[in-house]
Amino acid sequence: MTDTDVCPRCGEKFYEYVEIGDAYEGSPIGRLRLCVTEQGAFAHDV
Repeated sequence: MTDTDVCPRCGEKFYEYVEIGDAYEGSPIGRLRLCVTEQGAFAHDV
């Protein structure tokens, strides 16, 4: 895992990053958790 894989809010690996002002459309299977920071949103598997 590199620093670019790690969420700055929780320190866990994330699979998708969305910048502030951008939109995200996807169809995740199961549940996901979002960490929202001043940098954007980081999506994690739950």
